[in-house]
Amino acid sequence: MRIFLDDVRGAPDGWALARTIEEAQLLLSTETVEEISLDHDLGACRACRAKFFQGLNDCQHVQSGYDLVLWMKATGYLPPIVQIHTMNPAGRRRMEQALASVS
Repeated sequence: MRIFLDDVRGAPDGWALARTIEEAQLLLSTETVEEISLDHDLGACRACRAKFFQGLNDCQHVQSGYDLVLWMKATGYLPPIVQIHTMNPAGRRRMEQALASVS
């Protein structure tokens, strides 16, 4: 199985779509996953959406792709291939650095 984690984009053909961290965790823990492609920013809760219109784009209530990377490392549910398709440069760097430290 290949998982595409993204709250907005559709999954490419042949990929299972996970819109949330919880959906991705369920698939990772119950299926044999050979590859995952990660977005970093996975939306905002209702309370924080209003902040986006004010130029603030940080919601501490919704987990990010980085949080999933940390979970995969901690639990061992780390697929052999991990891609990052996020458009967030800082989020990409954080995820790449976390993945680089996998022993």
